[in-house]
Amino acid sequence: YMTLAVPTFSYPGIYKPVMNPRTKQYNLEFISNNFNVPDHYYGEVQKYLDYYSQAFKKQNFSSGVILTGLPGSGKTALGKSLCNFCILNGLKVINLNNVQYRDELIQFLDTLTSVVFFFDEMGKTFHQGVQEKMLTMLSNNLYTERITIITENNPNLISSFIRNRPGRIRYAKHFSKISKETVIEVANDMGCTDAFLDELLKDYDGLTVFTFDHLKALLTEHKFFPDMSFKQIVEYLNLEFMSGVKTLKLVSYRYKDKNIPIEDVIVRPKKVLLSLIENGGVIMTEFPLPKQKEKDDTLDNNNGAPFNRGFPSRGVIMDQIKLTTDDLTLMDDTTVEYKTNDAEVTFEIILSKPSRNDDFF
Repeated sequence: YMTLAVPTFSYPGIYKPVMNPRTKQYNLEFISNNFNVPDHYYGEVQKYLDYYSQAFKKQNFSSGVILTGLPGSGKTALGKSLCNFCILNGLKVINLNNVQYRDELIQFLDTLTSVVFFFDEMGKTFHQGVQEKMLTMLSNNLYTERITIITENNPNLISSFIRNRPGRIRYAKHFSKISKETVIEVANDMGCTDAFLDELLKDYDGLTVFTFDHLKALLTEHKFFPDMSFKQIVEYLNLEFMSGVKTLKLVSYRYKDKNIPIEDVIVRPKKVLLSLIENGGVIMTEFPLPKQKEKDDTLDNNNGAPFNRGFPSRGVIMDQIKLTTDDLTLMDDTTVEYKTNDAEVTFEIILSKPSRNDDFF
């Protein structure tokens, strides 16, 4: 039988939960006064730091936020800065990174008030099944002086019972490609030459993956080698941002003002054929398919073999749209769109291993 120890901390700072191996009781062990973070942030990170800090204070520090995005995008730095803000306002930060899960740990944490639960890269420490055992603890954030801050590179590693549930975690922000305005601001502050910045901005729209870490590495290297061009410096750095788009996921499809339900369809974007099927199915291939006149006919490829690529394969083809990259419009860093008078197709970009020599557009 295990009893819960009464916390013995007495002042704000960063703590971690530890279990006494002899008594099996949990307590909090002091780590440090605060996190080491930059004095100033650029672009979105500073904007959201200001907003969430004010929001936490207005809600009497009973709230939470999920921060997701690529490594180097600023989410962890933002999470730590929010922790420091809470420390300045009298709260204790419970660092739950690399903590071994036990049911008794969650029971112990649920007894704490005036604390911040900080999960840095939550999915690495707590898988989704364990996360769902924390739902009661997270729901109590709205009724006690408790803040939950979660960071994660991959949003899919966070349980769907936590994501998109403002009743548990009120706020969420996904960081992706840094803005052009931020690029210019940082470049000017770091003394970037006009010629190098112009070359960087010229290639900016084609960069599907571009974080603050990428930018800082480029500009630092530019200081060391001011006579080298942007493309020359990229050849030497450990950067993979020139072309992160390898596949597209079909997420919405409208044909002649009719929204058609779809299943997840993954395609390579270089050259695809979209076949629109009367029964609501959608086929995406990299080679043309013949039109079929009978509803239940199996679609064959050009060689007459059965079509078996894991996509829907029955129905009457109403129309065929042959897409190339010239037909696709990059709406933002996560969405590609194709439009005609009759059809509107939207794809979600899925990042795989990038290649500098295989640009999407």
